[in-house]
Formats: sequence, structure tokens, C-alpha cells
Amino acid sequence: MSLEIELRNLASLFKGKLNTYLVDFATEYIDHGENCLALETLCDYLCEENVALSEHEYQELLRLGQLVGADLDTGRSKYLQTLVSNR
Repeated sequence: MSLEIELRNLASLFKGKLNTYLVDFATEYIDHGENCLALETLCDYLCEENVALSEHEYQELLRLGQLVGADLDTGRSKYLQTLVSNR
């Protein structure tokens, strides 16, 4: 499975938790070859909206973040971790 498809699949998991417009806006970056920006934007929206994450969603964000070279080692990943609901 391509990285772009994995990113789109992950983003689609948040369509019920996050405004669809925001998810679509973030994934539009994938269409332009900006996978890193797409993931960072999605993470920013998740943080801004305080979206509850499952452990699986959180781990996928981190895994894909590493693959695309996203800056998730800063406060962003720490804040995302606080959104994990099964802790």
C-alpha cells in the first residue's frame, strides 16, 4: 500500500470526529505531493479541536509521521498523546 493511501486512510478515520472540511483540506496536500504538510496539518487540527484518539490512531500518526519526516517530536506529539482516550 502506498504512503499516500495510508495517509488518506488514516485521515478518513477522523471524518466522524473532526469536521469533514478540515480533513479534506489537510488531505488536499497529498494531491500536491506534500505528504508531510498533510500529516502535520491533520495533527494540528486534531490538537486544536481536542479530538479524542484511540491508541491505534495515535500510533499510526506517529508511524506515518516518521515515514514522511513530520515534526512530531515537539509539543505536537506530546499534546496528541494527551488526547488518547484509553490511558
